[in-house]
Order: sequence, then C-alpha cells, then structure tokens
Amino acid sequence: ANGILDVTAVEDTSGASKSITIKNDAGHLTEAEMAKMVADAEKFKAEDDAHVLRLRAVDDLELYCKELKKSLQGAAATLPDAHKDAISAKISEATAWVRREPRASVQDLEAKKREIELFVKPILEEAARKPPPEPPAAPENDDDDVRDDDPDPEDLPDLADPDDELAALPSALEQHDGGATWIEEID
Repeated sequence: ANGILDVTAVEDTSGASKSITIKNDAGHLTEAEMAKMVADAEKFKAEDDAHVLRLRAVDDLELYCKELKKSLQGAAATLPDAHKDAISAKISEATAWVRREPRASVQDLEAKKREIELFVKPILEEAARKPPPEPPAAPENDDDDVRDDDPDPEDLPDLADPDDELAALPSALEQHDGGATWIEEID
C-alpha cells in the first residue's frame, strides 16, 4: 500500500539468501496529473463517440447507394433510360461527395441520404406500378429440322451402299462434332 516491496530469496540446498527492497520513488503521479488524465480520457471519449457516429453515417449512405444500384439493375426493364441515367448520376454524385468531404458531419451525411431518397422514391414507385414489358417474340425459323451445328448433308458419306455402310460409319461420326450422336442398328 505504501509503494514498497521487500523480496527475499533463499536457496534450499546451500541456505544462501538474498534480499532486495523495491521502492516506488520515481514516476509517481500527482493528484493533478491523474485528474488531467481522466479529463483527457473523457474528452477523447466524446470525440471517439462522435467519430464512430460519423463513420456509421458514412457507411449508411454508402450502403444505401450500393443497394440502390442493385435495385436499379433489377428494375432496369421497367425504367426508361433517362430515369436510370438520372439515378445513376445521383448515386455517383453522392459517392464523389463523400470522398470530397471526409469531415462531413453526421447531419450533412444524413441530409445527403435523404436528398437521394426524395429524388429516387417517386421514380421507383412509378416503376413498381408498371407491368414488366413483354419479352420479345422468338424469331420464326423456316426450317425447324436444321440446327446450326448439324453437318452439311453433302459432307456426309453415302450410306445407301450396304457394303460401304460400316466403312463409312466411322467417318460420318468423325465429321459430326456437335451435339449428341447416336447410332441405330441396321438390320
């Protein structure tokens, strides 16, 4: 309690002993120094808390912008290009503003988020009311039997000759390199 420590060590085999006294003379803090340290800690705690709130506001604004970008991609079919461009520009403006204003207050950050919300809300509500456009009709194909990867019939061997049928079969299989290939037994 008084800052003094007496230590004695004794070797069991030889019986030798040594003692040392440790005093805490140097490095004492006065009551004023301790009070100043406590006041500084409280001051810095308030600054730290304010910094944490600011970082949360920055994260909130950036997360909102990121989620808005995702929503924009999902609503791309129902939004006109002019609206998509306007919202994208607003998102870009906000993210650039955050980078330009690293010491923006929590109130400024919240106001920027609210500004974006007020700009985007009517556009997204309008898009939500519109039905999605019909998908484009599939192009009609004149020849439904022909696939793009089918070999040209002129390149295939003539299998009409029964003697040549087995000899021609491996070359026909080699020439057909796309899609599934099957072989039918010929009686």
